Amino acid sequence: MNRMIKPTSLFWPVFILSVIGLFMIYSASSVIATERFLDPYYFLKRQAIFFGLGCGLMAIFQRVPYQLYKKRAPLLFVLSIILLILVLIPGIALSEEELEVGLV
Repeated sequence: MNRMIKPTSLFWPVFILSVIGLFMIYSASSVIATERFLDPYYFLKRQAIFFGLGCGLMAIFQRVPYQLYKKRAPLLFVLSIILLILVLIPGIALSEEELEVGLV
């Protein structure tokens, strides 16, 4: 029995886990955000913006034929490795918020 998995079958678990993550970010950072930025929703708003951008990009990229990704897989792999290495270099990915909250 060869069952096909619907493309949307992964959407809802990922969406629900992401929304739970938004609630966790708010509960973990509201006190710090209030002290530092006088807005308890500061980090929640920022994360919600990127959540929305991610959902939008997901909707766009799921419509691209997978054969296009297959052709470009080696290039995408090398690009992802380079980006992972850049994250490890101190000082490249720091923003003011990271410095103020003390993540460094």
